[in-house]
Amino acid sequence: MWAPVLATLLLAACGAASTASSPSTTPSAALTNTADPTAAPATLAPVDPHDRVLAMLRARGIAADCVALEDEDQGVIAVRERHAGRCPGDPQTSPVVGRYRVVADKLETYDVATDTWQ
Repeated sequence: MWAPVLATLLLAACGAASTASSPSTTPSAALTNTADPTAAPATLAPVDPHDRVLAMLRARGIAADCVALEDEDQGVIAVRERHAGRCPGDPQTSPVVGRYRVVADKLETYDVATDTWQ
């Protein structure tokens, strides 16, 4: 429950005010027209889980250049803060601010407080 809120608050300092998306900044055309970034695209073409996570972050106003995606075991993607350039913070640190996975075409968020996927 708190992980998405915490991630949004922590990354808001990165200048996460997102401007209108241009075709060069959107991860895929299938996600551009999707109202819910966690929903499966209407096409049968597989969508990269990283693109799904980036689309969800953009929908929440988090700048993609202030985060790094890291593959973990069993299809889990960790989102880490990136402190460089316009993204403030200690460049020697890169804390995990959220973990996500795609299960049955749905993007799930790991809730640290309850040790469950939601």
